[in-house]
Amino acid sequence: MTLGKYMYNELILLAHIVIIAIATFIALRLGKSALVAFSVLQMILANMFVLKQTTLFGLNATCADAFIIGSLLSFNLLNELYGPQVAKRTIPTTFFCAIFYAVVSYVHLGYGPSTYDSMHGHYHAIFAVAPWLIAGSIGVFLIAQIIDYLLFRFFKRLWPNHMLMVRNALSLSISQFFDTLSFSFILYWLGIITNMFDIVAVSYAIKMVVVGISTPLVMLMLWLHRRI
Repeated sequence: MTLGKYMYNELILLAHIVIIAIATFIALRLGKSALVAFSVLQMILANMFVLKQTTLFGLNATCADAFIIGSLLSFNLLNELYGPQVAKRTIPTTFFCAIFYAVVSYVHLGYGPSTYDSMHGHYHAIFAVAPWLIAGSIGVFLIAQIIDYLLFRFFKRLWPNHMLMVRNALSLSISQFFDTLSFSFILYWLGIITNMFDIVAVSYAIKMVVVGISTPLVMLMLWLHRRI
């Protein structure tokens, strides 16, 4: 029964990843604005759905790890199709929308519930931690981006003319480990998770899979986009 439950969760994760990948391709087909909007949506949904925990591969995990794929794919597609400047402008747009989400979440909780209301407690459980999650995720993301940038430049000096994919994979693997460890600590500090090791192990493993498949998957999506 326990093994069946684990396998069921793994199948749900696989379906989740496929749905996000298909949605990313649909956003690509709809154009630049849709792809930017979809990238922003990944950030907000990840911060909302990270509150639920599940079991993946026998370890405790959050239910938001699949959104890493949509976020990275969207960003890479914007970079490849519309250039690095468009991709970079997506980052402050994402931050602005995330902060707006955190603010209006708190405003939403400010309304006093009526005697007929039965949902205020559920909203409070979800939205009360939103400002801390958003602040933490933004801070961690910025530091991870700086680490990635500095490491990429360092590896480029070591291998100036070769091994682009290796440089990219090394810098991402180190910066994303920092990102995963730091954000998991924030979740632990807020009392959302109790087993940091499991969360870090599963989230980091999924990120490394994404790093490994992101380049060929982006190339496949661009090829299909141009063929269609």
